[in-house]
Amino acid sequence: MLMVSPPYYFGAELTSAEIVEHYRQIANAVSIPIMLYNDPPITGFDLTTEIVAELAQEPNISYIKESSYNVRRIGEILSVISGEKMTVFTAAYFTALEAFVLGAVGWITGMQNFYPGACVELFDMCVERQDFVAGRKLYFEKILPVGRLFSELHKPTGIVKGALEMIGIPMGKPRLPFQPLNKTERARVREVLEQVGAL
Repeated sequence: MLMVSPPYYFGAELTSAEIVEHYRQIANAVSIPIMLYNDPPITGFDLTTEIVAELAQEPNISYIKESSYNVRRIGEILSVISGEKMTVFTAAYFTALEAFVLGAVGWITGMQNFYPGACVELFDMCVERQDFVAGRKLYFEKILPVGRLFSELHKPTGIVKGALEMIGIPMGKPRLPFQPLNKTERARVREVLEQVGAL
């Protein structure tokens, strides 16, 4: 599978027609499935529901990682496009529960690299068993405290690599320009991971 975001350079200047043609060219060049990756703050372009619906007509475009952090978008996509044609994944830790309620069937986010157990448990509760009451409890107690580290420290790569080292899987320093956690930040990450039972 290919996960493809809109082009970064001049992303905010591109038209919907140009983006659609960009993806169609890729879809026609490969035979494997394509996952759309919508992250407007990063790329400068928003794959709207209308664009996604148009791209869903391509036989091998049938997945989307929705990272706009607008949880309503997931409901919009699934109300316009059949779930059989477009499988929706969410990205943000702070909308995962809501996304599962709306019909997202997967979750791709940084914390899963070092905290897979609770993330898989949330998926099982909400997607497999549809037990949103238990899922909400887990979400509040285990997922949100770890997720808030990303908003608090603003070092996503540093957090992932630092946390991996703490659980015994050293991955080296982040690639520049990203910086590793400093002493205070490391202590904060360790405190939260111990709080949720990840260490």
